[in-house]
Amino acid sequence: MKRCLDYGINFIDIAEGYGHGVAEVMLGNSIKELGLKREDLVISTKLFFFGGGNEHITVNYSGLSRKHIIEGLKNCLKRL
Repeated sequence: MKRCLDYGINFIDIAEGYGHGVAEVMLGNSIKELGLKREDLVISTKLFFFGGGNEHITVNYSGLSRKHIIEGLKNCLKRL
């Protein structure tokens, strides 16, 4: 992570489906350990079509409904 930033790379693409959210946690830990500022990074995420975790697949956890997008983003921020 540090080497990427040293070379000017600040765009990070992540998804809740990568390791069932573990990749987001690892990224968040790296950001914290390096003492980085959120405004210095561009982080994109992707929501898994079926909730990205062990949730029961219901109308609220599938597709790209407004509810699923908002909850998915909130969950991503918690993991980061």
